[in-house]
Amino acid sequence: DGVYDFLIIGDDVSRWSPAGKNFTDGVYEVEATHVEGPLDNGYGMLLRADTEKGVFYLFKVSGDGYVWIGRYVDEGEDQAIIGGHWFESPAVKTGLNETNKLRVQAESGNMIFFINDSEVGRVTDNNFTEGDVGLFAQSLGLGGVRVLFDNLSVTPLEK
Repeated sequence: DGVYDFLIIGDDVSRWSPAGKNFTDGVYEVEATHVEGPLDNGYGMLLRADTEKGVFYLFKVSGDGYVWIGRYVDEGEDQAIIGGHWFESPAVKTGLNETNKLRVQAESGNMIFFINDSEVGRVTDNNFTEGDVGLFAQSLGLGGVRVLFDNLSVTPLEK
């Protein structure tokens, strides 16, 4: 009945919080509301994560209207898998106190990414086939980025 309140105090810091579960194919969803701090930030969800190794897929948006979809392949090494890097999308609600609903439909290596029910990308990538789900936030310069996450869910695909 509450929200997960995620605050990044430091400058240029990325952090995630895993659920401690293991999932494979399914529909991953979360609602995220940026409530404080600079709009130059990143927040979203990670999936198919091995958090001990620091490897996972990451789907994030920024308060100023950009999207990043990729994977972390080593602690600190990220690779965009759609768009080459951050890309602007009209699907992202910008500014403070705007809620963005992120959804990923993942089946085998096929993943489709949605923001507020608008498709923003699709890819086939078989690097990670199962793992944890979690929340992610980062400051891309100045700290003080605060995001409220709500309604994180994973619905397994019926086979």
